[in-house]
Amino acid sequence: MKSVYDIKQEFFAIQELLENEEFDEITGELIDNSEAIQELLNEIQEDKANKADNIAYLINQAKGSQEAIKCEIDRLNERKKMFIRQEERLKQLLDFLLNGEKLKTDKFTFSYRTSQSVEIIDESLIPAEYLVVKETFTPDKKKIKEALADFNEVAGARIVVKKNLGVK
Repeated sequence: MKSVYDIKQEFFAIQELLENEEFDEITGELIDNSEAIQELLNEIQEDKANKADNIAYLINQAKGSQEAIKCEIDRLNERKKMFIRQEERLKQLLDFLLNGEKLKTDKFTFSYRTSQSVEIIDESLIPAEYLVVKETFTPDKKKIKEALADFNEVAGARIVVKKNLGVK
């Protein structure tokens, strides 16, 4: 089976044949290569179609693999959440068992340490001096596209034309 590179090279060779006319050295007449060129084109078109079919098959296979991996990630995330909940329940059970007392066994040492954290009960009642302003700026792509489409220059932006391949 020919590679995509080989098919492209054959197209270039045919293009060269079409651009460079050949003459019979004896008679000086133009040599008609149209039949040979047509046969080569038909063969290349067939190779091209087969290659495109195979690539589309690989694309579909990759999509299926992506979906399978996504499902596996979702399943593993659920298992992870289950183990996190299990850990919390076991910690609560251990805390209930120890009831705030230290305990040393042959394998583990259990103790409590004191920590402090702030709990916000009602954020609207917090004075302004204790608030932090977080501002983020993101370009408005829709407005930029409209401006560029109207032939206005927008520094740091440009319209990029893409061809998106659709495979059904």
